[in-house]
Amino acid sequence: MLENNIDEKTIHVSFKNITKLYDQVSKMLYEMDRQFGKEKFFPNQNNQNAICRWRSDQISEIYGWRVGDIARSYYFSAEEENTEDNKQIVININMSSEIPHLTFGIYTYDRNISNYRFGIGDHWYMYWPLYQHNNKDFVFDVENEYMLQSRPANEKASKRYLDLINSKFISVRLFEIKDKESLNSLVVLPAAKLFKGEELEIESLNNSRYISSKDYLKLNG
Repeated sequence: MLENNIDEKTIHVSFKNITKLYDQVSKMLYEMDRQFGKEKFFPNQNNQNAICRWRSDQISEIYGWRVGDIARSYYFSAEEENTEDNKQIVININMSSEIPHLTFGIYTYDRNISNYRFGIGDHWYMYWPLYQHNNKDFVFDVENEYMLQSRPANEKASKRYLDLINSKFISVRLFEIKDKESLNSLVVLPAAKLFKGEELEIESLNNSRYISSKDYLKLNG
């Protein structure tokens, strides 16, 4: 039943590499939580030690039990009254893409989203606003050279995605996040600035680290 052209040693090495990648991403997520916490952003999950991912126990749905994409969201909580409860930072890590990448974005809702706690299976709420392929629920636009935005195609789609109004997002090549400093400078601080409405120095972004809007759409459009 299994094709004899599958190389056993190659499979073994591949799984070792995937396991190593998962371990590195796990450590990065713990550090990301710590850094976002310093900026007063906290995981918007019903289990803070869990990731959001598409999952399936069906034998036929191999992409449901082969984890190549995970998501995590963060809400803002300051000591003073929070007036930003209709927004959250969303992190999506795509490890199976031709160019593995981390996308960070700001999702804005017509409701208080800081009271919603995402579960493991809520991955799709955060996934589809980022991916144009086979997606009839969202309209995508290029904001500038490195930033894209999407919005629900109609009111029905907005309601389906928890009253989502729009999202703005930027992607970083995953393997450019080499240490705590690069995680902070490439992801955490820009995401916090974007959330607070501060200007990002888009023109200074380096395409060897960030993925241009044009290239992102080629990968995920």
